[in-house]
Formats: sequence, C-alpha cells, structure tokens
Amino acid sequence: MYKNGQLLKEYFPKNDKFPHLSGSPILIDDYIGSALSEGENYPPKLVEPLKKILNHIALYGYNK
Repeated sequence: MYKNGQLLKEYFPKNDKFPHLSGSPILIDDYIGSALSEGENYPPKLVEPLKKILNHIALYGYNK
C-alpha cells in the first residue's frame, strides 16, 4: 500500500485463515507501515507502541 508515493507495507492473501476460499481476501491491518521509522524522527523504542495506538484508532475510532 502506498501513501503519498511512499510504500507503507506489502500485504498478501491470508490463505491460512480462509482455506475454503479459492481467492483469499487481503486483510489490511496496518495503516502506518514503516512511515514512523523511516519518515519521522521518533526514537526506535516509541515506534511500535505509537504505531499500535494509531492503527487501533484508525480501525475502531477514538471512543474504544
């Protein structure tokens, strides 16, 4: 997936979760990818927790 011309992450079909389907869906579970570690100046120890929080907000909103 690209955002503003920058590759965030590559996604692949989840064949192991959907063995009964001939064409498994591609689940998008990460909207941040490597943008924080490559494009921003965050300390490495903060990248994963921040990425987890931002992805949670993108998937479920601010209220959950």
